[in-house]
Amino acid sequence: MNSIDICVEFSFKGESFNPSLTLDFDQLQVDGQVSLDLYQMIAKANHIDTYSYLYEVMQANEILFSHPKGLTKSFFNNGQFEFEAFIAAYQEQLLVNKLEQIAIEELGNLKLSDNKPLQRSLLRAYRLGEQEKQ
Repeated sequence: MNSIDICVEFSFKGESFNPSLTLDFDQLQVDGQVSLDLYQMIAKANHIDTYSYLYEVMQANEILFSHPKGLTKSFFNNGQFEFEAFIAAYQEQLLVNKLEQIAIEELGNLKLSDNKPLQRSLLRAYRLGEQEKQ
């Protein structure tokens, strides 16, 4: 499981708010893309209208990260989360998983993580194919 908890702490009209949610990247993954609108996701999960002043006040405050699991741990340090770097690494891991499935079908039972030269070669071939499409 690749997840991290996010929350925003703020006050509005004398009331304290702490809306939060757990981002499960394995559930969010759609065609290799991950939604980056964290404020909207927090609002939806906590029944906050995105057309309200409460939402605007929430957006003016920093998102806090905690409880990393899986690959997110490598990008979490002292309460800070390197979101963009994680997304790049996560998408690469999804690609490696797909390439590994192909390698297993064609070459038998193997793990690409055990054969880094083969993993790099397959990634290079994939990227070359992507460049050729453009």
